[in-house]
Amino acid sequence: MPPLVPKILAFAVLAICIFAYAQPAPQVWGWVIAVGSALAVLVVVRAWSERLSTLAGPFSLTVTTFVVTELLLPVLVVAASLVAWTAGGEGWLDAAIVLSITLACVCLL
Repeated sequence: MPPLVPKILAFAVLAICIFAYAQPAPQVWGWVIAVGSALAVLVVVRAWSERLSTLAGPFSLTVTTFVVTELLLPVLVVAASLVAWTAGGEGWLDAAIVLSITLACVCLL
């Protein structure tokens, strides 16, 4: 998978988020969560293939950053998105939105 695809999805999350602030409709925030979940799946798939080479080295800040941003954060995004879609509630919806935006920012760094 080319590294351009996650960046495009990250820009899409942020662009939809800007649009959602202008149009306060719950359907738009649903798109932020959906695209954020797709981005999370792509990040985990890419990181899963790199995990053995990255985790084989000594424990350092780079390894910790990789585990948090490439493995843990996307799993949290997908989990919060699933709970927001199934259980509903403003708290889970907000958590899924914030985690999706955080993942998009991390992907663009």
